[in-house]
Amino acid sequence: LAMPQLYSVGTSGAYFNARVFWGWIANGFFHSLAVLFVPCLAGIDSIAHGAGLVAGFWCLGLTVYTGAILVVTLKLALDTRT
Repeated sequence: LAMPQLYSVGTSGAYFNARVFWGWIANGFFHSLAVLFVPCLAGIDSIAHGAGLVAGFWCLGLTVYTGAILVVTLKLALDTRT
């Protein structure tokens, strides 16, 4: 605690308060809707393979999981300052 003025911003709630918290919750909710519904509406689960089999939930799940990883990685890249 050599420099207590550095901690005053955190204790006053300037950067993190209820409004900021609910903003991040809404942001995550809308990103999760996009990650789920974009592949669903694109028809990923109804794509037929060469053998005539339908891709099903495995392909849809892989696409949604890949989208979630991409969204998290891009959000971290945007929020990280160099």
